[in-house]
Amino acid sequence: MEGTIIKGINNIYTVLIDDGSQRLCRIKGKVLRDIEDDKSPLVPADRVTIQPESDGQGMIVARMERDNQFRRYNLKRRMVQTVFANVDQLLCLVSVGEPTFRPGFVDRVLLCAGRIPVIIGINKCDLPIDSETEDQLQVYEGLGIPVLRMSVSEDMGITDLIKLCQGKRTALFGQSGVGKSTLVNRLIPEAEQRTNEISLRYNKGRHTTNYSVLFRDTRASWELLDTPGVREIEIPDLEPHQISYEYPEMEQYIGLCKFLPCLHIHEPGCAVRQGLASGMIDPGRYDRYVRIVEDQQHRSGMR
Repeated sequence: MEGTIIKGINNIYTVLIDDGSQRLCRIKGKVLRDIEDDKSPLVPADRVTIQPESDGQGMIVARMERDNQFRRYNLKRRMVQTVFANVDQLLCLVSVGEPTFRPGFVDRVLLCAGRIPVIIGINKCDLPIDSETEDQLQVYEGLGIPVLRMSVSEDMGITDLIKLCQGKRTALFGQSGVGKSTLVNRLIPEAEQRTNEISLRYNKGRHTTNYSVLFRDTRASWELLDTPGVREIEIPDLEPHQISYEYPEMEQYIGLCKFLPCLHIHEPGCAVRQGLASGMIDPGRYDRYVRIVEDQQHRSGMR
């Protein structure tokens, strides 16, 4: 039998079989063939082959090749983890107000997403958007990244979001407290995700989703993959000089620097910094790029 991972808790995976049934499954032999080095061998939306058992459960014997994956670095465990795989698009959900909009968070999500197309959804837009936030949103739009201004509580932007989700599998990823679980409930009421109030003590959200789970709307033609809210996010293992390859505004300058490889920070004859000086690269996003490179250098030195 073949199926799709819906969720996994304590190494027990709920698999949606292609015939529409569900089975609770474990990995046969505890290690999947040919992927022993993967720290996240199975994640929601993975396609798997299972060996059915008479009690209605099953053993997972193989994982099919992933089309794409969202990977982040776990500082506590000091390893790269895959959060989910095989999605058509990612909605990076941020907000106006509490928690405050952090473009550095968005930049890191874009790096973790790899080849996954990203939509930036900014929630709570029933509140005023300050000029600095609006300027940053326009920078992303200028890079070809769609920005959806919305307010789940006021039903603002929901129709546009539904159109973007039609016929697709959309992953939701965002900071704690931005309204992600409320959005899931709005789009798929049977999901019944728990919601919680913002933690005023820390001005950050409380975690309300403890594990990633794939929801399929039985009445419409879309799927939502909800993930736990996070406060911080670290990019996966990339060599510091490779990070600029993931910035579309730097792409035209790659390979034109005087010295290669180039970090585009202090090196003389740097084409990227010339693009920055000419106004072709946003200064705020460049400054955040420098911090990411420095963080990656520091992390590399710790290994």
